[in-house]
Amino acid sequence: MNYLQELKNIYQDYCKFDKERIPLCAAETYMSTFTKQGLMSAFEGKYIQGYKDRIIEKDNIGSNKIYPLLELVEKLCKELYNADYADCRTLSGMNCMAILIMALIDKESTVIISTKEMGGHPSLANILDNLGIRYIPMPYDFSSYQISYEKLNQLLKQEKNISYIIFCQSDILVPPNIARIQLQENQGIIYDASQTLGLIAGDMLANPIDYSNNLLLIGGTHKTLPGPTCGLIMTNNLLYRQKIDYIISPTLLRNIQPNNIAALCLALIEQKECGKEYQQMIVKNANILGQMLENLGITVVKPSNDFYTKTHQLFLQFDEQTTNRLYKNALYYNVTLNKRVSRLYTGIRLGTQEITRYGYTKEMLGDVAELIFLLSQTNINDSAIQDICKFLASHKKPLYVLDDIFMV
Repeated sequence: MNYLQELKNIYQDYCKFDKERIPLCAAETYMSTFTKQGLMSAFEGKYIQGYKDRIIEKDNIGSNKIYPLLELVEKLCKELYNADYADCRTLSGMNCMAILIMALIDKESTVIISTKEMGGHPSLANILDNLGIRYIPMPYDFSSYQISYEKLNQLLKQEKNISYIIFCQSDILVPPNIARIQLQENQGIIYDASQTLGLIAGDMLANPIDYSNNLLLIGGTHKTLPGPTCGLIMTNNLLYRQKIDYIISPTLLRNIQPNNIAALCLALIEQKECGKEYQQMIVKNANILGQMLENLGITVVKPSNDFYTKTHQLFLQFDEQTTNRLYKNALYYNVTLNKRVSRLYTGIRLGTQEITRYGYTKEMLGDVAELIFLLSQTNINDSAIQDICKFLASHKKPLYVLDDIFMV
């Protein structure tokens, strides 16, 4: 068997799909050629043990040439996120979360978490269960899609042995308001902003680091921040830094994938140079699309009379039968989106971060709304759907990117 040809066929098939797809998944994005060059760089496969607390004698020869990458990420995060300490050695958002839990949380303590029912990442409870750490659900107001802050503060005060609140939202229209949380002594916050790291850097959302010193801002770097798959940890708390610095590498990780870190540097540079306008357009487009969908008779969740979302996400409510039909049709026509059947809502989750990066205009958002409407119908208008998909797929032209190619 010609395995090389088999791989070529697999790749060509994916490229055809990627060219034709209409990208409405809230968890993916377009990474520019400028950023991708870090992945192909000579940094790939190299090691470094520790960060601030390195034992250089135990490190591989040449590691001192990798170390400046970590320092550069920290400089960029200081500017973009006001973080004194930034650690990019973890491999993804949930890898980052798992390592932090192992490094920071005492098994005798209890944590408060955002659960799957309220749109939290389902892996979080699995990690805690496997590590034998007790957790309780965060009080949540399902009618307003927001945390019940008064009940949360009562819980923080009354429940014994609370060590951390862990925000880990996959479905998020209104981010947590850290200023309303009343931490008690020896309590902290782990805030997973995987979905919103770019929006925070672009000043579209409040920066959690600015509201609490007992906070770790973490996340995967490949959603609204259009970078590589990498985990990022930021804090201004010296004690947290000391606890996690040598635990991450070499204790729990060895190879930290410095080529991904180089790509992250490029993504942060791109964000610094042209990301603010991009992040503004993400949220603007989400609310425009929400209104267009509502005009077509689709029920769009609206946490406030003034907006559909503060993020890149929209929640479309359908009955379960319509939800399944829409998702099945989207799968057939290469329209990427997410299906949800939960207490939070039953329906479809959309994201505007990728179509915004592809420069979709207001008129094209109207086509997106029409496409979603057609996909939800019992009688499929194949020719109309095909026409819209071909038009939208042919107009994916990356914006908000840099073009300085120097590493490949």
